[in-house]
Amino acid sequence: LAVGGASLMAVVALRRMEEFALAAALLALVLALTAWRPRYGIYAVVLLAMALDPVPDDVVMFAGWFAQTPISAQGSLKMLVFSPTELVLLVTAGVVVLDALIERRPLVLPSLSWLMIGFLVLVLGSIGYGLLRGGAFNIALWETRALFAGTLVALLVPNVLARREHTEQALILLYLGAIVLSVDILYRRFTLPPEVTRLDLIFAHEAPIVMNFVVIMLLARLIWPANGWWRLAALAVPLILYAEMVTERRAGWISLDVGLILLAIFVFRLRRKVFYFLVLPMTLLYLGYVAAFWNAEGPLAEPARAVRSINDPEGRDVASNLYRLTERANIRLNVVTHPLTGLGFGKPYAFYFPMPDLSWWPFWHYMPHDSVLGLWMKMGTFGFLVFLTWIGVAIVRGVELLKRAANDRAAPILTAMVAAVLMAMVFSYVDLGLQSVRITVLLGFALGV
Repeated sequence: LAVGGASLMAVVALRRMEEFALAAALLALVLALTAWRPRYGIYAVVLLAMALDPVPDDVVMFAGWFAQTPISAQGSLKMLVFSPTELVLLVTAGVVVLDALIERRPLVLPSLSWLMIGFLVLVLGSIGYGLLRGGAFNIALWETRALFAGTLVALLVPNVLARREHTEQALILLYLGAIVLSVDILYRRFTLPPEVTRLDLIFAHEAPIVMNFVVIMLLARLIWPANGWWRLAALAVPLILYAEMVTERRAGWISLDVGLILLAIFVFRLRRKVFYFLVLPMTLLYLGYVAAFWNAEGPLAEPARAVRSINDPEGRDVASNLYRLTERANIRLNVVTHPLTGLGFGKPYAFYFPMPDLSWWPFWHYMPHDSVLGLWMKMGTFGFLVFLTWIGVAIVRGVELLKRAANDRAAPILTAMVAAVLMAMVFSYVDLGLQSVRITVLLGFALGV
């Protein structure tokens, strides 16, 4: 009866999904695998959310658009307001809880679970506060859905990735996904004519952060103990970096610089000879590159342009910097107006200073690009401090674990995870990181591991 009922529901869903029928069938297969082995659900979430761009007009990245877009926007099933990625995550959580109840065993909670759960409670409180003040419920859901997804991943990882090889398998999938993403980015860059679409719509803003995570992980595998396969996999680093160059995303390069500095610090503390004979010469080489390409143009000059644009922007960087400075001033004044409670999710924030017109974007008055300070504005001081405490304690915890595993094969993984937390926060300070499922899933995955 259960199989027959599920089959009839699948037939109805496929008929309603129409051109998305094949994607829906693959989603059903992923859900079945998740019910069988919950860790496959986390594998799918990591791969679908992090390694795929949501580009509907691209043959390869259509899967990313399907996975990250609410089902209600893809067919006539208007009641399904969550995305396939979120659906897989919810099914994974349900299976984990059901297994724990059936086997009468407690759930495995991460060491920072009290901060995670406390943060979720405060997010729910901010949603309720915003609605009581006349906020829009659907807007509040759009503002917070990525926060819920990331925190849920962090809570689920210790329950489904029981052994180190499970984490390794997830990282292999992410590595392969980053290669596919890089090749597809290069394909888009050199085959699509410039007049087809704007640059900022061809390449997703968050893609470089995922690519940076893979780069840091591969470089760490060259420094700390790792098997031969992972050392050979580092040959993909030039491909990933060149693909990131053609996206022309400044935030990605700044985040990578932060990750590399963190990697250098770890090497200095734990691998002093490697620092002097490898990291220091590479640092001098990078500084020479920045000086040589300081005023150059083109993809190869993108890392230098990102550094230069901090204090000496030009072209579209000037407008971007000015927008963010004005936006940040508006956020601060909104924080001063509601310092304790915040505005609440679902409520628009006031533009005390005029902003460039982005009215084509429905969340213009709700989601600032500086999503870190935006969290303060929405949740108030206490909620913001809880979030910062969670992130800060997580970084400290990661460094402590890395010190214990200084000569272990876990060291490269821990290095990449701490760098992921830091890079995600750097990106979120200048772009919509905490409203992006890709960034929050990366953050949740790192915190969970």
